[in-house]
Amino acid sequence: MTSRICRLQVSLGVLSVIALAGTAVVAFAGQPVVHGIISQGYMNSSDYSYLAPTEPGTFSYNEALLNVSAPVTDNIRVGAQLMARNLGHAGNENVVLDWAYGDYRFRDEFGLRVGKVKTPFGLYNQTRDVDMVRNSVLLPQSVYTELMRDVMNAFEGASAYGTLTLSDAASLEYDAFLGTVDVEGPNFPVDLMLQPMMAQMWGSFLPLSGWVSEGKDIYGGALRMNTPLEGLRLSGTIFHGAMDGVGTFAAPLGYFTPEFSMEANYWWVLSAEYTTEKLLAAFEFNRASVDMALRNALVPTGLADPATMVMDIPIKDQRGGWYGQATWQFNDWFQLGSYYSMYYPDYTVRDGDGFAWKQRDLAFTARFDLADYWLVKAEVHAMQGTGDVQESLNTGNPFTTENWSLFAVKSTFYF
Repeated sequence: MTSRICRLQVSLGVLSVIALAGTAVVAFAGQPVVHGIISQGYMNSSDYSYLAPTEPGTFSYNEALLNVSAPVTDNIRVGAQLMARNLGHAGNENVVLDWAYGDYRFRDEFGLRVGKVKTPFGLYNQTRDVDMVRNSVLLPQSVYTELMRDVMNAFEGASAYGTLTLSDAASLEYDAFLGTVDVEGPNFPVDLMLQPMMAQMWGSFLPLSGWVSEGKDIYGGALRMNTPLEGLRLSGTIFHGAMDGVGTFAAPLGYFTPEFSMEANYWWVLSAEYTTEKLLAAFEFNRASVDMALRNALVPTGLADPATMVMDIPIKDQRGGWYGQATWQFNDWFQLGSYYSMYYPDYTVRDGDGFAWKQRDLAFTARFDLADYWLVKAEVHAMQGTGDVQESLNTGNPFTTENWSLFAVKSTFYF
Protein backbone atom coordinates (compact mmCIF):
# COMPACT_ATOMS: atom_id res chain seq x y z
CA MET A 1 0.00 0.00 0.00
CA THR A 2 2.81 2.42 0.87
CA SER A 3 4.63 1.79 -2.41
CA ARG A 4 1.40 2.33 -4.34
CA ILE A 5 0.85 5.69 -2.64
CA CYS A 6 4.43 6.71 -3.38
CA ARG A 7 4.04 5.81 -7.06
CA LEU A 8 0.83 7.83 -7.22
CA GLN A 9 2.53 10.84 -5.60
CA VAL A 10 5.37 10.63 -8.12
CA SER A 11 2.85 10.36 -10.95
CA LEU A 12 0.99 13.44 -9.72
CA GLY A 13 4.26 15.34 -9.49
CA VAL A 14 5.14 14.51 -13.07
CA LEU A 15 1.64 15.46 -14.19
CA SER A 16 1.91 18.84 -12.47
CA VAL A 17 5.31 19.69 -13.92
CA ILE A 18 4.29 18.82 -17.48
CA ALA A 19 1.00 20.68 -17.14
CA LEU A 20 2.76 23.84 -15.97
CA ALA A 21 5.21 23.55 -18.85
CA GLY A 22 2.31 23.14 -21.27
CA THR A 23 0.61 26.19 -19.81
CA ALA A 24 3.72 28.29 -20.35
CA VAL A 25 4.01 27.16 -23.97
CA VAL A 26 0.45 28.01 -24.96
CA ALA A 27 0.09 31.17 -22.88
CA PHE A 28 1.32 33.32 -25.78
CA ALA A 29 -1.42 32.03 -28.08
CA GLY A 30 -4.44 32.28 -25.77
CA GLN A 31 -5.69 31.93 -22.25
CA PRO A 32 -5.04 28.33 -21.14
CA VAL A 33 -7.53 26.27 -19.16
CA VAL A 34 -6.22 23.68 -16.70
CA HIS A 35 -8.33 20.94 -15.10
CA GLY A 36 -7.37 18.10 -12.78
CA ILE A 37 -8.96 15.07 -11.15
CA ILE A 38 -7.68 12.75 -8.45
CA SER A 39 -9.76 9.88 -7.09
CA GLN A 40 -9.42 6.92 -4.76
CA GLY A 41 -11.79 4.00 -4.76
CA TYR A 42 -12.43 0.85 -2.75
CA MET A 43 -14.13 -2.30 -4.04
CA ASN A 44 -15.23 -5.43 -2.20
CA SER A 45 -16.95 -8.48 -3.65
CA SER A 46 -18.25 -11.84 -2.54
CA ASP A 47 -17.10 -15.12 -4.13
CA TYR A 48 -15.14 -13.64 -7.07
CA SER A 49 -12.55 -10.92 -7.64
CA TYR A 50 -13.85 -8.59 -10.34
CA LEU A 51 -11.68 -6.14 -12.35
CA ALA A 52 -9.24 -6.05 -9.40
CA PRO A 53 -8.50 -8.25 -6.35
CA THR A 54 -11.88 -7.33 -4.82
CA GLU A 55 -12.20 -10.45 -2.66
CA PRO A 56 -11.94 -9.71 0.23
CA GLY A 57 -11.45 -6.04 -0.78
CA THR A 58 -8.99 -3.70 -2.45
CA PHE A 59 -7.92 -0.05 -2.63
CA SER A 60 -6.19 -0.88 -5.93
CA TYR A 61 -8.47 1.56 -7.74
CA ASN A 62 -7.34 5.15 -8.27
CA GLU A 63 -6.90 7.76 -10.97
CA ALA A 64 -5.12 11.06 -11.50
CA LEU A 65 -5.74 13.24 -14.55
CA LEU A 66 -4.44 16.64 -15.55
CA ASN A 67 -5.28 18.42 -18.80
CA VAL A 68 -4.41 21.71 -20.43
CA SER A 69 -6.18 23.32 -23.38
CA ALA A 70 -5.97 26.72 -25.03
CA PRO A 71 -7.22 28.54 -28.13
CA VAL A 72 -4.63 29.32 -30.78
CA THR A 73 -7.04 31.27 -32.98
CA ASP A 74 -10.82 31.61 -33.09
CA ASN A 75 -10.97 28.32 -35.00
CA ILE A 76 -8.01 26.37 -33.61
CA ARG A 77 -7.65 24.82 -30.17
CA VAL A 78 -4.93 22.56 -28.77
CA GLY A 79 -4.90 20.44 -25.65
CA ALA A 80 -3.52 17.36 -23.91
CA GLN A 81 -4.26 15.17 -20.94
CA LEU A 82 -1.94 13.04 -18.84
CA MET A 83 -3.28 10.19 -16.77
CA ALA A 84 -2.08 7.79 -14.10
CA ARG A 85 -4.46 5.02 -13.08
CA ASN A 86 -4.60 1.75 -11.25
CA LEU A 87 -7.26 -0.93 -11.47
CA GLY A 88 -6.13 -4.42 -10.57
CA HIS A 89 -3.48 -5.44 -13.11
CA ALA A 90 -4.01 -2.35 -15.27
CA GLY A 91 -2.26 0.99 -15.13
CA ASN A 92 0.09 0.59 -12.14
CA GLU A 93 0.10 4.41 -11.75
CA ASN A 94 2.30 4.86 -14.79
CA VAL A 95 1.88 8.29 -16.37
CA VAL A 96 0.58 8.01 -19.94
CA LEU A 97 -0.53 10.51 -22.54
CA ASP A 98 -4.28 9.92 -22.47
CA TRP A 99 -5.09 12.29 -25.32
CA ALA A 100 -3.43 15.20 -27.13
CA TYR A 101 -4.64 16.85 -30.32
CA GLY A 102 -5.11 20.00 -32.32
CA ASP A 103 -8.67 20.91 -33.27
CA TYR A 104 -9.41 23.07 -36.32
CA ARG A 105 -13.11 23.91 -36.63
CA PHE A 106 -13.63 25.45 -40.06
CA ARG A 107 -17.36 25.93 -39.45
CA ASP A 108 -20.15 24.25 -37.50
CA GLU A 109 -20.59 21.73 -40.29
CA PHE A 110 -16.95 20.62 -40.46
CA GLY A 111 -13.95 20.34 -38.17
CA LEU A 112 -10.77 18.29 -37.99
CA ARG A 113 -8.89 16.81 -35.01
CA VAL A 114 -5.36 15.45 -35.38
CA GLY A 115 -3.21 13.71 -32.75
CA LYS A 116 -4.19 11.21 -30.06
CA VAL A 117 -7.96 11.52 -30.10
CA LYS A 118 -10.62 10.02 -27.82
CA THR A 119 -12.57 7.32 -29.66
CA PRO A 120 -16.27 8.02 -30.19
CA PHE A 121 -18.03 4.87 -28.95
CA GLY A 122 -21.49 4.86 -27.45
CA LEU A 123 -22.72 7.77 -25.37
CA TYR A 124 -20.00 7.92 -22.73
CA ASN A 125 -16.66 6.52 -23.93
CA GLN A 126 -15.18 9.97 -24.54
CA THR A 127 -16.01 11.02 -20.96
CA ARG A 128 -15.57 7.67 -19.20
CA ASP A 129 -12.76 8.98 -16.96
CA VAL A 130 -14.58 12.15 -15.88
CA ASP A 131 -16.34 11.28 -12.62
CA MET A 132 -18.20 14.58 -12.41
CA VAL A 133 -20.44 13.89 -15.42
CA ARG A 134 -22.09 10.70 -14.15
CA ASN A 135 -23.73 9.17 -11.11
CA SER A 136 -22.14 5.70 -11.06
CA VAL A 137 -18.71 4.50 -9.94
CA LEU A 138 -18.50 1.92 -12.75
CA LEU A 139 -20.07 2.38 -16.15
CA PRO A 140 -22.19 -0.63 -17.24
CA GLN A 141 -19.61 -3.26 -18.16
CA SER A 142 -21.83 -4.82 -20.83
CA VAL A 143 -20.84 -1.89 -23.09
CA TYR A 144 -17.95 -0.02 -21.41
CA THR A 145 -15.87 -2.96 -20.20
CA GLU A 146 -12.73 -1.93 -18.35
CA LEU A 147 -10.98 -5.01 -19.78
CA MET A 148 -11.07 -3.43 -23.26
CA ARG A 149 -10.28 0.15 -22.20
CA ASP A 150 -6.73 0.10 -23.60
CA VAL A 151 -8.10 -0.62 -27.07
CA MET A 152 -11.23 1.54 -26.99
CA ASN A 153 -9.98 4.66 -25.15
CA ALA A 154 -8.17 6.64 -27.86
CA PHE A 155 -6.42 6.34 -31.22
CA GLU A 156 -3.53 8.10 -32.93
CA GLY A 157 -4.74 9.64 -36.16
CA ALA A 158 -7.42 12.07 -37.29
CA SER A 159 -11.16 12.57 -37.11
CA ALA A 160 -13.54 14.72 -39.11
CA TYR A 161 -16.62 15.97 -37.29
CA GLY A 162 -19.41 18.49 -37.52
CA THR A 163 -23.03 19.37 -36.80
CA LEU A 164 -25.70 19.55 -39.50
CA THR A 165 -28.86 21.53 -38.76
CA LEU A 166 -31.95 19.54 -39.75
CA SER A 167 -34.61 21.92 -38.44
CA ASP A 168 -35.13 24.52 -35.74
CA ALA A 169 -35.36 21.73 -33.15
CA ALA A 170 -33.19 18.93 -34.58
CA SER A 171 -29.56 18.45 -35.59
CA LEU A 172 -27.23 15.65 -36.64
CA GLU A 173 -23.68 15.32 -35.30
CA TYR A 174 -21.15 13.14 -37.13
CA ASP A 175 -17.63 11.93 -36.33
CA ALA A 176 -15.52 9.80 -38.70
CA PHE A 177 -12.05 8.63 -37.65
CA LEU A 178 -8.98 6.78 -38.92
CA GLY A 179 -5.73 5.90 -37.15
CA THR A 180 -3.92 3.30 -35.05
CA VAL A 181 -4.26 2.09 -31.46
CA ASP A 182 -1.28 2.26 -29.09
CA VAL A 183 -1.91 -0.38 -26.42
CA GLU A 184 -0.09 0.42 -23.18
CA GLY A 185 1.30 -2.84 -21.77
CA PRO A 186 0.05 -6.43 -21.93
CA ASN A 187 -2.92 -6.12 -19.57
CA PHE A 188 -5.67 -6.34 -22.15
CA PRO A 189 -4.54 -9.24 -24.36
CA VAL A 190 -2.77 -11.24 -21.63
CA ASP A 191 -5.36 -10.98 -18.85
CA LEU A 192 -8.38 -11.22 -21.11
CA MET A 193 -7.28 -13.69 -23.76
CA LEU A 194 -3.95 -15.44 -23.34
CA GLN A 195 -3.77 -16.34 -19.65
CA PRO A 196 -7.17 -18.08 -19.56
CA MET A 197 -6.20 -20.14 -22.61
CA MET A 198 -2.84 -21.09 -21.11
CA ALA A 199 -4.49 -22.05 -17.84
CA GLN A 200 -6.99 -24.22 -19.67
CA MET A 201 -4.27 -26.02 -21.62
CA TRP A 202 -1.68 -26.37 -18.86
CA GLY A 203 -3.89 -26.57 -15.78
CA SER A 204 -2.36 -23.45 -14.21
CA PHE A 205 -1.44 -19.88 -15.13
CA LEU A 206 1.95 -19.50 -16.79
CA PRO A 207 4.23 -16.60 -15.78
CA LEU A 208 4.65 -13.87 -18.40
CA SER A 209 8.24 -12.68 -18.76
CA GLY A 210 7.87 -10.32 -21.71
CA TRP A 211 5.36 -8.72 -24.04
CA VAL A 212 5.54 -6.55 -27.18
CA SER A 213 2.42 -5.25 -28.92
CA GLU A 214 1.74 -3.22 -32.04
CA GLY A 215 -1.48 -1.46 -32.93
CA LYS A 216 -2.73 -1.57 -36.51
CA ASP A 217 -5.23 0.47 -38.47
CA ILE A 218 -8.56 1.35 -36.90
CA TYR A 219 -11.47 3.24 -38.37
CA GLY A 220 -15.09 3.95 -37.63
CA GLY A 221 -17.63 6.64 -37.05
CA ALA A 222 -20.55 7.94 -35.04
CA LEU A 223 -23.88 9.59 -35.82
CA ARG A 224 -25.80 11.37 -33.07
CA MET A 225 -29.21 12.95 -33.60
CA ASN A 226 -30.60 15.63 -31.31
CA THR A 227 -34.29 15.03 -31.91
CA PRO A 228 -37.18 17.51 -31.97
CA LEU A 229 -38.22 16.09 -28.59
CA GLU A 230 -36.22 18.24 -26.19
CA GLY A 231 -33.73 16.17 -24.18
CA LEU A 232 -33.83 13.08 -26.44
CA ARG A 233 -30.78 12.09 -28.46
CA LEU A 234 -30.19 8.95 -30.49
CA SER A 235 -26.84 7.67 -31.67
CA GLY A 236 -25.07 4.84 -33.44
CA THR A 237 -21.32 4.16 -33.49
CA ILE A 238 -19.17 1.52 -35.18
CA PHE A 239 -15.52 0.59 -34.67
CA HIS A 240 -13.00 -1.58 -36.55
CA GLY A 241 -9.52 -2.20 -35.14
CA ALA A 242 -6.64 -4.65 -35.01
CA MET A 243 -3.45 -5.35 -33.07
CA ASP A 244 -0.60 -7.87 -32.94
CA GLY A 245 1.45 -9.03 -29.98
CA VAL A 246 4.25 -11.40 -28.99
CA GLY A 247 4.49 -12.76 -25.45
CA THR A 248 7.09 -14.89 -23.69
CA PHE A 249 5.74 -17.44 -21.22
CA ALA A 250 7.50 -19.80 -18.82
CA ALA A 251 6.06 -23.28 -19.37
CA PRO A 252 7.04 -26.34 -17.28
CA LEU A 253 9.42 -27.41 -20.07
CA GLY A 254 10.98 -24.01 -20.72
CA TYR A 255 10.16 -20.65 -22.27
CA PHE A 256 8.10 -20.31 -25.43
CA THR A 257 6.94 -17.27 -27.41
CA PRO A 258 3.45 -17.37 -28.92
CA GLU A 259 2.20 -14.68 -31.29
CA PHE A 260 -1.19 -13.08 -30.76
CA SER A 261 -3.34 -11.22 -33.26
CA MET A 262 -6.74 -9.60 -32.96
CA GLU A 263 -9.02 -7.98 -35.51
CA ALA A 264 -12.37 -6.47 -34.55
CA ASN A 265 -14.34 -6.92 -37.76
CA TYR A 266 -17.00 -4.71 -36.25
CA TRP A 267 -18.09 -3.44 -32.87
CA TRP A 268 -21.22 -1.29 -32.92
CA VAL A 269 -23.43 0.44 -30.35
CA LEU A 270 -26.98 1.75 -30.65
CA SER A 271 -27.86 4.33 -28.00
CA ALA A 272 -30.71 6.47 -26.71
CA GLU A 273 -30.57 9.08 -23.95
CA TYR A 274 -33.28 11.29 -22.49
CA THR A 275 -32.50 14.10 -20.04
CA THR A 276 -34.52 16.68 -18.17
CA GLU A 277 -33.51 19.05 -15.40
CA LYS A 278 -33.52 16.19 -12.86
CA LEU A 279 -33.83 12.93 -14.84
CA LEU A 280 -31.34 11.05 -16.98
CA ALA A 281 -32.45 7.82 -18.68
CA ALA A 282 -30.36 5.84 -21.16
CA PHE A 283 -30.35 2.57 -23.06
CA GLU A 284 -27.51 1.07 -25.11
CA PHE A 285 -27.09 -2.18 -27.03
CA ASN A 286 -23.82 -3.42 -28.54
CA ARG A 287 -22.45 -6.34 -30.56
CA ALA A 288 -18.91 -7.29 -31.57
CA SER A 289 -17.29 -9.78 -33.92
CA VAL A 290 -13.58 -10.23 -33.21
CA ASP A 291 -11.22 -12.72 -34.85
CA MET A 292 -8.20 -13.71 -32.78
CA ALA A 293 -5.40 -16.17 -33.31
CA LEU A 294 -2.65 -17.67 -31.17
CA ARG A 295 0.27 -18.93 -33.27
CA ASN A 296 3.26 -21.04 -32.22
CA ALA A 297 1.45 -22.10 -29.04
CA LEU A 298 3.10 -24.80 -26.98
CA VAL A 299 0.37 -27.29 -26.03
CA PRO A 300 0.69 -30.39 -23.82
CA THR A 301 -0.41 -33.57 -25.61
CA GLY A 302 -0.79 -35.84 -22.61
CA LEU A 303 1.70 -38.25 -24.15
CA ALA A 304 5.11 -39.06 -22.74
CA ASP A 305 6.90 -38.61 -26.07
CA PRO A 306 6.52 -36.05 -27.46
CA ALA A 307 5.35 -34.17 -24.39
CA THR A 308 4.18 -31.06 -26.27
CA MET A 309 3.26 -29.86 -29.72
CA VAL A 310 3.28 -26.45 -31.39
CA MET A 311 0.03 -25.39 -33.02
CA ASP A 312 -2.04 -22.42 -34.19
CA ILE A 313 -5.29 -21.77 -32.32
CA PRO A 314 -8.07 -19.61 -33.83
CA ILE A 315 -10.48 -17.85 -31.45
CA LYS A 316 -13.81 -16.17 -32.20
CA ASP A 317 -15.10 -13.46 -29.86
CA GLN A 318 -18.75 -12.51 -30.44
CA ARG A 319 -19.54 -10.57 -27.31
CA GLY A 320 -22.63 -8.46 -26.89
CA GLY A 321 -25.01 -7.00 -24.37
CA TRP A 322 -27.21 -4.11 -23.30
CA TYR A 323 -28.16 -1.98 -20.32
CA GLY A 324 -30.82 0.45 -19.21
CA GLN A 325 -30.27 3.10 -16.54
CA ALA A 326 -32.06 5.95 -14.80
CA THR A 327 -30.75 8.68 -12.49
CA TRP A 328 -32.69 11.27 -10.49
CA GLN A 329 -31.13 14.42 -9.05
CA PHE A 330 -32.97 15.32 -5.85
CA ASN A 331 -31.02 18.53 -5.20
CA ASP A 332 -27.65 20.14 -5.82
CA TRP A 333 -25.77 17.62 -3.68
CA PHE A 334 -27.63 14.29 -3.91
CA GLN A 335 -28.44 11.87 -6.75
CA LEU A 336 -29.77 8.32 -6.84
CA GLY A 337 -29.66 5.95 -9.77
CA SER A 338 -29.85 2.38 -10.95
CA TYR A 339 -28.97 0.33 -14.00
CA TYR A 340 -29.65 -3.19 -15.21
CA SER A 341 -26.89 -4.58 -17.41
CA MET A 342 -26.77 -7.88 -19.34
CA TYR A 343 -23.53 -9.16 -20.86
CA TYR A 344 -22.94 -12.25 -23.04
CA PRO A 345 -19.37 -13.37 -23.83
CA ASP A 346 -20.91 -15.09 -26.88
CA TYR A 347 -24.10 -13.39 -27.99
CA THR A 348 -24.91 -16.24 -30.39
CA VAL A 349 -25.17 -18.68 -27.45
CA ARG A 350 -27.26 -16.68 -25.00
CA ASP A 351 -28.95 -19.81 -23.65
CA GLY A 352 -25.79 -21.86 -23.06
CA ASP A 353 -25.54 -24.32 -20.20
CA GLY A 354 -24.22 -23.02 -16.89
CA PHE A 355 -23.86 -19.45 -15.67
CA ALA A 356 -20.55 -18.65 -17.43
CA TRP A 357 -22.54 -17.72 -20.57
CA LYS A 358 -23.92 -14.51 -19.12
CA GLN A 359 -23.55 -11.87 -16.45
CA ARG A 360 -26.47 -9.87 -15.10
CA ASP A 361 -25.70 -6.76 -13.08
CA LEU A 362 -28.36 -4.90 -11.13
CA ALA A 363 -26.66 -1.81 -9.69
CA PHE A 364 -27.94 0.83 -7.26
CA THR A 365 -25.90 4.03 -7.17
CA ALA A 366 -25.70 7.16 -5.01
CA ARG A 367 -23.73 10.37 -5.48
CA PHE A 368 -23.00 13.07 -2.90
CA ASP A 369 -21.52 16.41 -4.02
CA LEU A 370 -19.98 17.53 -0.73
CA ALA A 371 -18.37 20.67 -2.17
CA ASP A 372 -17.76 22.40 -5.49
CA TYR A 373 -14.56 20.39 -5.82
CA TRP A 374 -15.35 17.13 -3.99
CA LEU A 375 -17.80 14.28 -4.61
CA VAL A 376 -18.31 10.81 -3.16
CA LYS A 377 -20.09 7.89 -4.85
CA ALA A 378 -21.22 4.53 -3.52
CA GLU A 379 -22.90 1.64 -5.26
CA VAL A 380 -23.87 -1.99 -4.78
CA HIS A 381 -24.16 -4.61 -7.53
CA ALA A 382 -26.26 -7.77 -7.39
CA MET A 383 -24.55 -10.08 -9.89
CA GLN A 384 -25.75 -13.28 -11.56
CA GLY A 385 -23.35 -15.31 -13.68
CA THR A 386 -19.60 -15.10 -14.34
CA GLY A 387 -19.43 -14.21 -18.04
CA ASP A 388 -17.23 -11.16 -17.40
CA VAL A 389 -15.15 -12.49 -14.46
CA GLN A 390 -11.41 -12.79 -15.16
CA GLU A 391 -9.88 -16.19 -14.47
CA SER A 392 -6.48 -14.52 -13.95
CA LEU A 393 -7.88 -12.78 -10.83
CA ASN A 394 -9.49 -15.96 -9.51
CA THR A 395 -6.78 -18.61 -9.73
CA GLY A 396 -7.92 -21.76 -8.00
CA ASN A 397 -11.52 -20.57 -7.68
CA PRO A 398 -13.87 -23.35 -8.92
CA PHE A 399 -16.51 -20.85 -10.17
CA THR A 400 -19.40 -22.68 -8.52
CA THR A 401 -21.46 -19.72 -7.24
CA GLU A 402 -23.98 -18.15 -9.60
CA ASN A 403 -25.19 -15.21 -7.49
CA TRP A 404 -22.67 -12.83 -5.95
CA SER A 405 -22.28 -9.15 -5.08
CA LEU A 406 -19.93 -6.19 -5.50
CA PHE A 407 -19.68 -3.01 -3.45
CA ALA A 408 -17.78 0.07 -4.62
CA VAL A 409 -17.13 3.52 -3.17
CA LYS A 410 -15.10 6.32 -4.71
CA SER A 411 -14.00 9.78 -3.60
CA THR A 412 -13.01 12.35 -6.24
CA PHE A 413 -11.43 15.79 -5.95
CA TYR A 414 -11.39 18.00 -9.06
CA PHE A 415 -10.77 21.52 -10.26
